[in-house]
Amino acid sequence: MKIGVMGHYFVDWTGGFDFLRMTLDSLLAATDDSVEIHLLLPVRGPRLTTRLIARRIRQFFFRRGANFPSSQALLAACAEFDKRIHLAVMDRGIAHLSNYCRRQRIDVLLPATYELPPSIKVPWIAYVGDFQHIHLPHFFTLKERETRDAHFAHIMNVAPAVIVNSHTVAEEAKRFYPGHTSRVFALPFSADAPRAQPSAPSQARLKYCIPGPFFLISNQFWFHKDHATAFRAFAAMHREQANLTLVCTGEPSDPRDRKHVPRLLQLAQELGVRDKVRLLGVIPKDDQLGLMTDCVAVIQPTLSEGGPGGGAVFDAVGLGVRSVVSDLPVNLELNEPTVKFFRAGDAESLAEQMRIALLEPAAAIPKEVLKWQGRQRRQACGTVLMEAIHHAMHAKPPKSSEAKLN
Repeated sequence: MKIGVMGHYFVDWTGGFDFLRMTLDSLLAATDDSVEIHLLLPVRGPRLTTRLIARRIRQFFFRRGANFPSSQALLAACAEFDKRIHLAVMDRGIAHLSNYCRRQRIDVLLPATYELPPSIKVPWIAYVGDFQHIHLPHFFTLKERETRDAHFAHIMNVAPAVIVNSHTVAEEAKRFYPGHTSRVFALPFSADAPRAQPSAPSQARLKYCIPGPFFLISNQFWFHKDHATAFRAFAAMHREQANLTLVCTGEPSDPRDRKHVPRLLQLAQELGVRDKVRLLGVIPKDDQLGLMTDCVAVIQPTLSEGGPGGGAVFDAVGLGVRSVVSDLPVNLELNEPTVKFFRAGDAESLAEQMRIALLEPAAAIPKEVLKWQGRQRRQACGTVLMEAIHHAMHAKPPKSSEAKLN
């Protein structure tokens, strides 16, 4: 069997590429040498040039940081992949994808975020991240909500199989789009030890001038990540222990609201902790992980996620680092001893869990145990992916309409 793993859409952002890593590692864990895996990277061609120009314009107007992996960075990261993974660098667009599938005799494609046309002549599996536009409608315009609704309703009726990052999203798909014909497969939480080697904690602390004990938030500064609740909880803790620091990594901007981060900084000023809240921006992955291994706990205050805990908790669990996570239904799927929960949006509840983390020493988990746990999770995830693949390959071709592929 030959499986094509599509980088389309996912190579445009760091979290997307992490999802591709997880997909590849899970497939490797659940299959043997009889399965050939092709990673398709659309990092060439005139369409890419157009997108790069648009990206630079967005960076200028929204003052966005360098959160988009370059083609060179992507290819460098791919050098560490298993020898069973065949790397295919190609132009963007349906025609190039179709030609590659025909030449290489690819048996199935995943994960697609848009419908693939019959000209591909390959069974395919769609991916749906979350339904944030339904949970948090005030973060979207009416047109954006209508567009997203129409897209999800369509994809869940034309794709033979759809993969999602949690059982919560799978259940929501039934509730929000009743009668859809696609079969939905919920991927289990599959944290593994990160590929990047963490920097030495002392080196990371020195580099970013971080004294004393600190909590860590590693999120983009999007409105729904709810840094405000974390700032209020931290202010309460700071009154009890003045040497605490709150370290935040991630791009300090929200393209939907350019005033969001300035408001957060004003909030920190009003709370009297502006000099104790450190915004580091997007930092190298090894430094981020180095700080993570040395923090009191990772805080995840998010109000919406497609997968349990999001990327930061994914890394923290893989490293055996404690996390304090909002009690959204999707996050409650986390059944890990290193994860504690607080009431979403409740600063007092979060402060209490931070207080407990400060008082209780973290249990050290041997690296061998973390590696074994990671392999077990990846194998379980890969098994579900293979179930989706076999279903897609044997399902009847769906009715099709015009496809869009970025």
